Amino acid sequence: MFSVKNTISDLVSFLGGTSGISLFLFYASQFNNSEKDYNRAFSILEETVALYSQTAVAPPSLAKMGWMLNHLD
Repeated sequence: MFSVKNTISDLVSFLGGTSGISLFLFYASQFNNSEKDYNRAFSILEETVALYSQTAVAPPSLAKMGWMLNHLD
């Protein structure tokens, strides 16, 4: 499991948090044709999205997450 001790907003920030790590790994999986990188990226993305379910108010980085998901489509 991927764990970082930051605020939820920090974790889901586009470039500095788990969203950026996930995006990097998705691209790395395409470049390297690596199923392992793809699975890791997807796992990190799932954990990042799960953080949203723990908040009563959507953090400002929600739009960044939406952009990333749209970008990966």
